Amino acid sequence: MNGDNEIYHHYLFGIGKGGIKAVSYIEKNWNNINCDSIKYVISDTDEVILNQSSIKNKVLLSNKYKLLDIDKEKLIEHTTNRTLIYLFAGAGGDIGEYLLYDICMTFQKSSPFTINFLSIPFDFEGHEKIENAKQIATKITNECGRVVTIDSQQILLSKPDLYLSDCFSELHKVQYQLFWNSVRCFPAYGYICIDLSDLLYIPYSSKKLCTGFGGANGKNRVEKAFKDARKFLFQEIEQHEINAYYVMFHSSTTIRLTEEDIDDLNKLIRKESESIICIIGAIFNEHVKSEIEMYVIAGDLAYQ
Repeated sequence: MNGDNEIYHHYLFGIGKGGIKAVSYIEKNWNNINCDSIKYVISDTDEVILNQSSIKNKVLLSNKYKLLDIDKEKLIEHTTNRTLIYLFAGAGGDIGEYLLYDICMTFQKSSPFTINFLSIPFDFEGHEKIENAKQIATKITNECGRVVTIDSQQILLSKPDLYLSDCFSELHKVQYQLFWNSVRCFPAYGYICIDLSDLLYIPYSSKKLCTGFGGANGKNRVEKAFKDARKFLFQEIEQHEINAYYVMFHSSTTIRLTEEDIDDLNKLIRKESESIICIIGAIFNEHVKSEIEMYVIAGDLAYQ
């Protein structure tokens, strides 16, 4: 449960000194009015570092070398079962070496939609620190997936005139941009853009499912395709039993899926219910030419 009564759709966690600075920078500069609501949370083993940030939600970890159950509970208290979690952390420090893997696994179990942004140190921070960070990042990638690794040294290589004193500020700008790009994958409230492999999660999270297919081209192609797909859907499941749609678009590279297409789908679904979640994905398929094809799975999510 959340520690307050406000509903959030995006949760940013800054873990360790590097993660705290990244999330503090994002919080200070964020001005995307189209994003519903963001909750910022920072965590460290050092209370002094936590108090240096203006972010109000702080989690003080009890042990520098082991993530205790009580600390896991404190972190999870700030999330919900249906949240998207963005985790920012430097993989090269003590927290990266001893706690970060367990923290990422804790969030992974709490929410199926967790993205980990892990930064690798600059070369001037030392070879040993870099190698440790790469090992931790690889381990988290193999176990958790959904990891974005930021090679900090590439910032220096791309900007050779950059002063060393400005390196971390430039890193924070990159982290900000990555977060912004990730949020853009959520074109409307209740939508999550995923790739095809993530559809494997769907059968395991639903009590009831049925599928439909529709195809259309020209004006209002999304509305036509969606209505065709629903003709199949409601033969197997009643509309009042649906609390989630999973939609996979097929479109060509010449006539691509547009923001207007997504808006049209959003309006159609919101007419049914404001509470319905829609998880969407899109792939290129040259066989469809000017048409758009839509595969729809309607379901009753088990965790709702």
